[in-house]
Amino acid sequence: MANNLSRLFCEEQSILDLTELICKIMNQKGIGRRELAQRMGWTKEYLDEWLDGSKEMIITEASSILFYLGYDLCFAAKPRTNGDLT
Repeated sequence: MANNLSRLFCEEQSILDLTELICKIMNQKGIGRRELAQRMGWTKEYLDEWLDGSKEMIITEASSILFYLGYDLCFAAKPRTNGDLT
């Protein structure tokens, strides 16, 4: 049970980190949600679902969002410090 909770926390933290990164880039570039949604051919409401966490973020959507912000999606992994499932 503890491993399941740790895994769920790790997943949620990753989604939060990605969403915060996207919002940070948007702020740095001065791009609002409406403008980004228009660039992508999405509605603002659809983009809001992804960035507000009401819709589960998937890699292809995250990659598309970053593409339209002028970025590529990259991955890095780091070892957990709590030692679970080593």
